[in-house]
Amino acid sequence: MSGLDSAIVCLRICVVANGLLAAVKLFAGIVGNSRALVADGINSLVDIISSVVAWVGNWISHRPPDRGHPYGHGNADVLAALFVGVVVFSTGIFVAEHAWTALRGGGLHSPTLLPVIVAAGVIIAKTVLYKYTFRVAQLTRSPAVYATAIDHKSDVLATSGALIGIFAARIGWPILDPLAALWVAALIMYHAIRILYDNVYILMSGQPDAAMLDPIKQTLTQTAAVKGLHHTRARTLGSKFIIYAEILVDGTLSVYEGHEVAGRARRAVLERHPEVQDVIVHVEPLETFRAAPEGVNTTE
Repeated sequence: MSGLDSAIVCLRICVVANGLLAAVKLFAGIVGNSRALVADGINSLVDIISSVVAWVGNWISHRPPDRGHPYGHGNADVLAALFVGVVVFSTGIFVAEHAWTALRGGGLHSPTLLPVIVAAGVIIAKTVLYKYTFRVAQLTRSPAVYATAIDHKSDVLATSGALIGIFAARIGWPILDPLAALWVAALIMYHAIRILYDNVYILMSGQPDAAMLDPIKQTLTQTAAVKGLHHTRARTLGSKFIIYAEILVDGTLSVYEGHEVAGRARRAVLERHPEVQDVIVHVEPLETFRAAPEGVNTTE
């Protein structure tokens, strides 16, 4: 199964799962008199919208390059992830307001056993969804799928907090049920901020970390006739990367020979690193950079 197919199947499963969980949580929360579980159910309802947007964004991101988008549509995935972050954060605010109104209004009641059972089952289901979605995110490097995985993780922590609050309310502290809803809201907003930060970094042409760049530098320096690297830069485009590298070669090479070396270096990176969409290789004579030790990689 291709990366696109894996991502789409994963996001379809998330849409269906979130729909079922939202219905179960809202029913159990209303019937079982638990504000915390109702808040968690509202969170799952919004997750449906997030999963659909992530699905569409991931699909658009895999459209081929065209005249207006020579590097493809990879950032559609990032925009989808940003939308997920905004929606999740808004949900957190709504849940917090709902819980705060309950605390100020009084009239607190102890939940029944039903919300306890449902919350425990939801934690198990969401843990499975998180692990599955995170594996797909690692495989596809899709920001939208990764944002969905983080959202699932947030749901696990949020529902865990809700379960503690519901259980405590049942044994004599009903105020802990809306307090647990506030805990749910805080976790939702925290993970939303994390999603927003990561994807704004990508849109601002943030450079990937050394763990991604170092193997690519090694591939470049291992190419025949490459004496070292001067500058190596990278930018993220959705789930892919664009690399700009200045390789050092013997200054006595002809223009044609230097061009051939650059071509070999580019092909080697594209063949060995599928996460790289394109490589721009610039040739510099080694003699110009004698002050730097041979083979040194410097990134600016």
